[in-house]
Amino acid sequence: MSSIDFNKLIVAQSDEIKVKPQLKELPFGRPNKSSFIWVRSGQEFDSPVMHLYTPQDAGMDAHPYLVMKDVADLLEETGSLQTGKFYFYKMFGSGTLKLDFINMSLNKYGKMNKFNASRKDIYENEATIQWVRIRANSDAGYFSFAIPEDKLDEPKWSEKPANILEAIELAFKDYVIDSKDHPEIKKIRGKL
Repeated sequence: MSSIDFNKLIVAQSDEIKVKPQLKELPFGRPNKSSFIWVRSGQEFDSPVMHLYTPQDAGMDAHPYLVMKDVADLLEETGSLQTGKFYFYKMFGSGTLKLDFINMSLNKYGKMNKFNASRKDIYENEATIQWVRIRANSDAGYFSFAIPEDKLDEPKWSEKPANILEAIELAFKDYVIDSKDHPEIKKIRGKL
């Protein structure tokens, strides 16, 4: 005879607690090369073109800054100001939601960098209809993609963020350069 009263431990279906995860922040960055991702599509997730700045002295894990367009010219001379679009994606397995940015700046010949152009093409086409794994092909100078051998279920998207602007706000809430008095602008201009 057991000393444990299992009737007091078993939770009836009606007693289950429903949990609704809350998203307070959103990681930013490219997917790792072993993960399958699905990019969220639809008009509400089509990013406007924006500026992004990563300080050159910040190291590999530095979080970039969103840059308001009226102060972007102050960062142009650094060579670290990028102009492009954001993409919101989900990683298969972990369900991690992330935000990525693709620099769409044009070179002197009026073309996008091949790495960025190929990743943009994959994000806007293949990755919006199926799970894909992307990898940089350094020898060829572009990104390529693979699809899983097995049929994976389509992602179930959370209610939040409801659009790309909410996603950007979650990822960059403390990383916005919005005035000439921002510490990053002062540093570039040699001001204390």
